[in-house]
Amino acid sequence: MPITGGGSIALDNANVNKFGVIVTCGSNTATGSASVVAPAAGKGETTLYFADGANWAGTVVAGNVALTNLVEAAAPSTNSFGKLALAAGTELKLRVWKTNGAIVAHDGLNVGEYVNNGGRITLVQMDESFGAGDKFVIGTIGENSPVLPVMSKPWRVVRDGEGNLVAKASSGLSIVVR
Repeated sequence: MPITGGGSIALDNANVNKFGVIVTCGSNTATGSASVVAPAAGKGETTLYFADGANWAGTVVAGNVALTNLVEAAAPSTNSFGKLALAAGTELKLRVWKTNGAIVAHDGLNVGEYVNNGGRITLVQMDESFGAGDKFVIGTIGENSPVLPVMSKPWRVVRDGEGNLVAKASSGLSIVVR
């Protein structure tokens, strides 16, 4: 059943046990924000999961948000968000599988607009190590997104001119000639 309306969801856990909620529907039209309240000292961690194919039409606020595949835990998940707010001090982790020197699978994000507030997207290697020159399409980015997301080093992102967001690993050395 889709989540609809203009309200927001903020998960909070006053218990000492870990707690998680999984969004599974791919036809949600809710336009509010979806976020997790940071746990107080001594309280349990809370995570908002998006299962493969699930969406959120409004704003997802990074911080204890994760992508998951309910069919196979070691498989990628692709999700769509109206906006992704990378809140200060937070990261959204995307898993990347590399085999025989080639990226063969990865979590994907189709985002209408990125909001950079001090957070970042972090790529997590699931098999082989990343190397300079590695690249792949993370997903789509809205034409009107004013910014690109911040990535963990050594990764950077660019638009490819076709509405895609491409992640590229660099060597870490840049020379700027003016």
